Parts: sequence; structure tokens; C-alpha cells
Amino acid sequence: KEIRPAIHCLLFCANLMRATDHQRLIREVVDRIHAEHNITIDVAFAVDDTLMRIYHRGAEETLTYALPDFSKNSLHNTALGKAWLSSLPEAVLVEKVKKMALPPKTAKTIVGKEDLIADIAKARSRGYAMSEEEYLPGLITISAPLFDPQSERGVGAVCFDFSILEHGMAEVEVQYGQLIRD
Repeated sequence: KEIRPAIHCLLFCANLMRATDHQRLIREVVDRIHAEHNITIDVAFAVDDTLMRIYHRGAEETLTYALPDFSKNSLHNTALGKAWLSSLPEAVLVEKVKKMALPPKTAKTIVGKEDLIADIAKARSRGYAMSEEEYLPGLITISAPLFDPQSERGVGAVCFDFSILEHGMAEVEVQYGQLIRD
């Protein structure tokens, strides 16, 4: 119990996941939604304080952003991270946030722990999290948690990404809030 896999091991496992039925199922759903709406979609699993991207589909003929294969310390400044955090039981969430460092990535990044907990509570009540230029200037994201169908525990999140040059935050919420929940 004192030995933990290195991040490279987790990346190797992510590559193995790409060959599984779960990966094919995720790909089918993401590709269908992408074809219907031409939006950039990321799917990531959460491991401790790291988001591991398992699938990305970029929108065509638009400004897009691709999440790195793994992103440490980005639970507080990405919609993916906040969506996953919203799936945690309240006591676990509070304990996790208490231990987190909240470095600013942009001027809009949430850096207060109480502010983050309030934002996650809002995400939990509406069924999705949002981020407006908290991770990257010009990037608006809306994300919902992914749940393991057997354990019903949150395992990650799915995210739609948009440029502020093409969409506004209110427009994204109205147009894609129900879709991301579904």
C-alpha cells in the first residue's frame, strides 16, 4: 500500500483503455454528438488531483483547445475538474478542497476555497459545471460528471469547449446545459 503507480503508468493504462469496449462506447457517443452539433468534446477520468483525458474530438473550422493527456492541479480551474468534484459526497469534497492548492491559471481562476465549494454546489444543483476563462483565456467550458454505472461513483467528466470569440457564457448554458447533462 505504500507504492503507487507513476503518472507514466497511468498514461500506459489510458492507452490500454483506448482498446476496450468502454472506450469504444465513449467514442461512439462523443462522435455522434460531435456530428450533430460540431462542438469540441473532451472526456477525462479523475485520479486523485489529476485529470486524464481519454478521448478528444475537436470541432471543425473553429478555434479549439485540446486538454493535455494528463493535467495536474486543474480540478479547481476546469469545468471537467469541477464537474467531477460535484459528484463527490459533500464530506469528501470538503476534505479534498481543504487539501488542494488553488494557484491562479488566469485572472478569472477561482483561488478561494469557500468560493470553489460554492461554485461546486451550484454545479451540483444544476447538473453541470462551467468555466469562463479560468483555465485558459478565451475558453468557455461546460461539463457534467461521468458515473460508473455499477458503483454509481463519479469517475470523471465530459466537457464541451467553446471560444469566447464564437459563443457567450449565457448562450452556452442555454444551448448546451441539457445536452451535457444527458
